[in-house]
Amino acid sequence: EETNKPDDEEEENNTNDNISDNDNTTENEKDENQENNNSNEPSTYPTVKETITASGYNLKENMYLSNFTLGSTVQGTITKLQNANKYASINITNSNNKAKTSGSIVTGDKITIISNNETITYTVIIYGDNNADGKITILDLANVQKHLLKKSTLTGANLKATDTNKDGKITILDLANFQKQLLKKSNISQS
Repeated sequence: EETNKPDDEEEENNTNDNISDNDNTTENEKDENQENNNSNEPSTYPTVKETITASGYNLKENMYLSNFTLGSTVQGTITKLQNANKYASINITNSNNKAKTSGSIVTGDKITIISNNETITYTVIIYGDNNADGKITILDLANVQKHLLKKSTLTGANLKATDTNKDGKITILDLANFQKQLLKKSNISQS
């Protein structure tokens, strides 16, 4: 019987060694999991629409973005969107799909937002800027007149930017808004 005791003790030591090894592995796993859980990244990032809302821009017809301040810059726009969602990737192109990294935001620019496994591209509307230069000038007024007289036709984002009272049509009321803006009697609302 005495010879059996050392064997039993030996087995017990082996079992304890195994438990000890398992405990070390478990502790290591716990440390790794704790490090992962302590990171500041959320399990789900804000959606693209949440990013737009948080940044103060307005979504129109699920394809246009508005509520830009006249003179907004490309870098300022990227910063504003990334402040609303630091995990988002933002790319801006002009109406010809060429990358735009500086200058002003103008009607027809395209903003692509990538977040939370979504990639959505929107077209910018700056109400009153129907010639896509980022300003409201006499040239924009002339475009409204030509459109109303059917001498030329505005389309896409340029047409949307001309609808300054946002009633879905281009009328003499829109022309009056351009005139008031140019005469500094009132500003065309961007919201």
